Amino acid sequence: MASIHIEGFTLLVKKNQRSKETLKQWRSTKKKIAEFITHTFKSKDPELSEIDQSFAHKFHTFLIVKRKPSIQQSAAMKQIKNTKQLLNIAETNKWIISNPIEKFRCGSEEPEILPLELFEVESIWRKNLSIDRLIKVRDAFIFQCFTGFAYQDIYNLSPQNIVKVGAENEKWLIKERGKTKVTEMVPILPIITEIIAKYKDDPYCIFHKKLIPVNSNFRYNYYLKELSDLCGIGRPLNSHLARHTFADLMLNTLDFPLEDVSKMPGHKNIRTTQRYARIKKKRISKKMNLSKHLLFDADGQLKKTELPPFI
Repeated sequence: MASIHIEGFTLLVKKNQRSKETLKQWRSTKKKIAEFITHTFKSKDPELSEIDQSFAHKFHTFLIVKRKPSIQQSAAMKQIKNTKQLLNIAETNKWIISNPIEKFRCGSEEPEILPLELFEVESIWRKNLSIDRLIKVRDAFIFQCFTGFAYQDIYNLSPQNIVKVGAENEKWLIKERGKTKVTEMVPILPIITEIIAKYKDDPYCIFHKKLIPVNSNFRYNYYLKELSDLCGIGRPLNSHLARHTFADLMLNTLDFPLEDVSKMPGHKNIRTTQRYARIKKKRISKKMNLSKHLLFDADGQLKKTELPPFI
């Protein structure tokens, strides 16, 4: 069943109607289902009729406890959600009477992701690095922080994605997002201009027609962990954190409206952006006392403040 779905999905990828990253996720689901079946069932290829309501619960336990290596709760729920979708396809094709795990709730409380503070972003950007691979990974991560683009989208960026907008011919990055096929559009800030210019004559970028050099997803995430340690951030760096940081910077630092921020990273609806922005309210009270010291002098007069020049 999974193989049939993947075959059809592969054809859609070849027609550029679905993303390669999503195809990788389906293949990963197929692999994990196969591991679970081998572990749980006597037959390596059980009949669909053998799947009952307990399948999802057992699969969940296998993924987070028994599997080597185990995976996190959110990742396990994603695998079960994909499995439920496969069984829905089986029901549609009348291979089964009904989806036996339809009532299993895949929703879970998403962990709150605290965006990086502006000073942390600047410390990463200003860090003196001597290793070329880490310099390129740092530049790609900073690029994400100031565009909100996902890994797949910065990997596929080309000079053609730079578009002049408006009467003043402002340069924007405009691209169809690989995951959702929604157009993402972001004004090119000075720091992004600097990064693009840095790799204009890079041999890799010229040969592959890329805007910036980006490693494979595995290497990118692996090197980001090393970069986090070198910069003393104290927590892992990843693309998801970069996107949250972008939303936070646009909303709280540059004061873009929520509706505008929703369009920039290619969200399908504003509810997705609201999840990125919900931290804003929680940070207000925390920052109020700090802002009094930063914005006002000893006499209570408002100080002149400016955004960092790299923005």
